[in-house]
Amino acid sequence: RAKRSVECPVPANIPDLVKDLNLNASQFLGRLVNEEDGYAPLPRDQPAAGDCPQESGSWWPRSEDNLRSTCPWIMNETVLGADFYPRKIQQAVCLCSHCISANAMSCTYLRQQVTVFRRGACKDGLAVMTRVNIDINVGCYCA
Repeated sequence: RAKRSVECPVPANIPDLVKDLNLNASQFLGRLVNEEDGYAPLPRDQPAAGDCPQESGSWWPRSEDNLRSTCPWIMNETVLGADFYPRKIQQAVCLCSHCISANAMSCTYLRQQVTVFRRGACKDGLAVMTRVNIDINVGCYCA
């Protein structure tokens, strides 16, 4: 028997639920105004992934917090999929494997747990949303 496809809308308060559960994570989850234009844009003028600077004579250090660290990082967009809200998040990507000025030490990801929602079955005309906790990279540090 063929399965019937039913698209139920997400509850109208889903952006508020995500904000309430992730009070300190708005930079990574976006503004969540709506699904079309509610995502914070990636920072402009980021170095390319893998563009680890030299100690001197290159672009390092810059004024942005993430680009003046001894383990600089950029933000990258990760698409979680159509069944998730928010559908995409921003995560940090370390530019170097070893610390600038301390080659014996390594760049390590700083991680934070955030809550997103996964769309499930329909109930009473709305999609049932299940809370899912995921770990995301929010920065890099020298360790």
